[in-house]
Amino acid sequence: MAMVAFVREIRIHPLKSCLGTDVPQAYLANDGFIHDRDWLLVEPEGTFMSQRNFPRMALICPSLEQSQALGMMRHGGVLVVNAPHMPNLRVRFYTVRDDYDVFREVHIHGDTGLGYDVGSEAADWFSEFLETPCALVRMVHHSRTHHSSVLQKSFEVRGQDGYPVHLLGVASCDDLDRRASRHTPHENFRANLMIAGTEPYEEDTWVGKRIRIGRAVMRVVKTNQRCPIPTVNQANG
Repeated sequence: MAMVAFVREIRIHPLKSCLGTDVPQAYLANDGFIHDRDWLLVEPEGTFMSQRNFPRMALICPSLEQSQALGMMRHGGVLVVNAPHMPNLRVRFYTVRDDYDVFREVHIHGDTGLGYDVGSEAADWFSEFLETPCALVRMVHHSRTHHSSVLQKSFEVRGQDGYPVHLLGVASCDDLDRRASRHTPHENFRANLMIAGTEPYEEDTWVGKRIRIGRAVMRVVKTNQRCPIPTVNQANG
């Protein structure tokens, strides 16, 4: 009997390069899942921060308060952040642009977008935990485009490295885990969609094709050449 592919997990990462959260459902826009990589930490000059250079970001746990925050509401709700030995930080989704301190440029892999700087309280919190000056920004929607050399076209993204959605096969992770010298949990790969019911690496054969999940139709553009982040121990940073 032929295997039937299905979505086993949906995961969003509200704060780029920090802990993700599994959700029972998520809303998909042209620039990715609502609230996925909406917030970023940036260095003083505006360059985004990640576990590549700041592995302690793995210990930062963001969550979205109120069920509406996981729905279509882009602006209603609260981002709650916690980390070891730190008080909880609460950041409202503002509805009025002027509620944020300043606009600032955000630089992500050669692209430039705009972010709302959410203020000194958040900046002090993250700077203390990561022991380096930084600020928390929320990406301004429609402010960043990424050019795909594969598609030869540009499209909107928010805080994602390059493409709106990252999918991965459960069987691929399991096969790698059997052959690797140490255990690497699925979540280390930071995918949005974990696909079950496939053979190991079957998703690599989908490149150039279109897939349908519910009412969403997506083109699989390219394989994802992973950076060192999956090797960061997410339990201790």
